[in-house]
Amino acid sequence: MKLIGLLIWAFLLVIAHPVLGASIHVEWGYEPQEAYPITGFKLYQEWEPVCQTIDPTKRAMDCYVTLPASIISYTLTATYVDGTESPHSNQYLFVTMRKRFRGSSGQLIRFNVQ
Repeated sequence: MKLIGLLIWAFLLVIAHPVLGASIHVEWGYEPQEAYPITGFKLYQEWEPVCQTIDPTKRAMDCYVTLPASIISYTLTATYVDGTESPHSNQYLFVTMRKRFRGSSGQLIRFNVQ
């Protein structure tokens, strides 16, 4: 089993507290092996599962995650029919860039941009 690359984009978001929430889009490549039929894929953030698909043909998914730090690591695994998982993909780091500005009401707004 070989996972080929993982791309993560964070879309523009507005936050009201220090722990950020974000909608992310994840894409990957995968070379299936007949000896290991898969049932889907799992996305891990800091080694904890945060999102999954149970469609073995998918090569992308959208997930809502929290961003508790400014640098977050992600990995991906394939899930097999026997309930086990592949080894984790290479680790990918996501770096948030926080910006602040005052809205027309004068309220301080923070947001992340890609």
